Amino acid sequence: MWREIFWFEIRYHLKQNTFYVAAIVFFISGLLLTSTGAGVALSDVPGTINRNAPIVTVRILTFMSLLGLFAITAFVSSSALRDFERNTHMLFFSRPVGRFDYITGRF
Repeated sequence: MWREIFWFEIRYHLKQNTFYVAAIVFFISGLLLTSTGAGVALSDVPGTINRNAPIVTVRILTFMSLLGLFAITAFVSSSALRDFERNTHMLFFSRPVGRFDYITGRF
């Protein structure tokens, strides 16, 4: 049952604009932070630090991780709210779908 829920979510999100907007934002921000001086400016270190210094890399990864948390929240919350908006939550909770299958398939 996990596989069906998982593939349904994949197909659903590939049809939404949110996925493509998030992919473009991640691509552009990763490109700009690593190829320009924006990564050094984001890390708030002196100007003599190289772009590939460990502190700069850690700060860029931290920024991208926080950005990723917002994207994950947007995708997971849309999946959870969709059940209640379309009144399909009764179907999921009446079928023998395990908690692990439901939550991991949606995530």
